[in-house]
Amino acid sequence: MTEFSMLPWETQSGTGDGAFSYNQDQSNNFFRQFDVRNVAQEGVAWGVGSNLALTGSSSPLVVADGAAVCYGRYWNDANANLSLITPAADTGGRVILRTDWAANQTRLAVIYNSVGVTTPPALTQVAGTTWEIALASFVIDNAGNVWTDATKTVAGVTDERYPILGGYTSSEQLLYRNPSPTTMNDCVISGFVIPSWVNGLIIRGAWQQGHAGNDYTFLQFNGDTGNNYQWGLHEVAYTAGAWTFLGATTTNQLRIAHMKTSAFTCTFEALVMNVQDTTAAKPVKTSYASAVSSAPVGGFSGTGGGGWASSAALRTLSISSLNPGGVQPVYGTTSIYGLV
Repeated sequence: MTEFSMLPWETQSGTGDGAFSYNQDQSNNFFRQFDVRNVAQEGVAWGVGSNLALTGSSSPLVVADGAAVCYGRYWNDANANLSLITPAADTGGRVILRTDWAANQTRLAVIYNSVGVTTPPALTQVAGTTWEIALASFVIDNAGNVWTDATKTVAGVTDERYPILGGYTSSEQLLYRNPSPTTMNDCVISGFVIPSWVNGLIIRGAWQQGHAGNDYTFLQFNGDTGNNYQWGLHEVAYTAGAWTFLGATTTNQLRIAHMKTSAFTCTFEALVMNVQDTTAAKPVKTSYASAVSSAPVGGFSGTGGGGWASSAALRTLSISSLNPGGVQPVYGTTSIYGLV
């Protein structure tokens, strides 16, 4: 067995691995083995900059700053504008990262299918020559409008970014954490965009009320405000030692946690599955605990479940705090994790 390490070390004849030079294959293989499980899909370095996120519904598309591995390292510290062609008929396209061995570089690029073919073009993945990974796909029409797919119902692009998982990286990938836990309502989220690689969601929160009265934490998906959410919660009060069933009902949002009075803090966790499934409803499992910060000492906890009665893939998530009187002030932390 031959051991080999790369810092890279300063080359010093006869001193450790600094006595050796590194060729291109050694460098690429070294970094890929540590960073990437599936070289055909991965990977955007999630959490670096703005994750190479794409925006736009016409030319140019804008790729935000970020970093990635594409048979080598790529990073960009500013937005990049990508101009698009205007085809004679609806045509599928992709925004990609391309590593070109002949050019000795990795760069953003746009590729297209044949004019009139609306499926996304295939990627070229030939190690040592050209390697491409997808960031987004789209359909562009003869007026230059960009759509998520051939139905042309939603303007914009379809997210195809896939994160770097690495050999020892947890399957939980942090997607969001609110920046200011002490700012009122900073933990409330509206329209958070769920990446296309996410198959499950874990939502964790630690909230405290900013007013007196009963509050509940709710989820909504894809902006759906119809009565398509089913849920039920069991709750036990520590002072009473008895279970209280809070109801099984169908409403326009999914209740996942409960707080009482301004003295209470609440921690909660909700697990959402079948995120990308387009054939089944989306089950949700939840648990929570609340504690009072002043006398008399007390508190309660609960578990429950339910779901969203829709076969649509989840695209956006909203988290809010309400009581029968409407939106109420809360503060604390909210974290969203994606499951591969």
